Amino acid sequence: MRDLSGWLSEHPVIQDETEAKEAKIFIDRARLGLKDLEDERVNLVKPLNQQLEQINEHYRQPRDTLRKVLDELERRVTGFLTAEEARHRQDIAEAKRVERLLKSLRGKLSGKSWLSLNKLRLESLDLTLQLLHWKRMQSLKRGKKPSARKSARKGKR
Repeated sequence: MRDLSGWLSEHPVIQDETEAKEAKIFIDRARLGLKDLEDERVNLVKPLNQQLEQINEHYRQPRDTLRKVLDELERRVTGFLTAEEARHRQDIAEAKRVERLLKSLRGKLSGKSWLSLNKLRLESLDLTLQLLHWKRMQSLKRGKKPSARKSARKGKR
């Protein structure tokens, strides 16, 4: 390496055929040195690569199984959340429909009738919420989980 460094310092530019032949000798030596370094490196790394391959193979099957289970679980949670969102949108749409109906009736009813209608509306809403809660509790007691598929169909009607 010192020889090459010294030669390069003395010959910043190759000016003739003799210098080119000398440079060729250094080129050949450098290429052989690189090949020797690579061969030595490969011999040292080969057992490590084999060990790495064995380690990866040991963990591949459990990792792949866990990935599949995780993907399925995430798919089911996503289905449930999608159905819940659809149910929520349906509830909002129904509330808006009832509100529009009440507004249209407000102009047609006297003051006492309007108060009676609002009281009836609140009682109806309370009963509906109680019924929904009771149905959910009953299905949970029986060990049934709310079906995302049924909920999604209800939202499409």
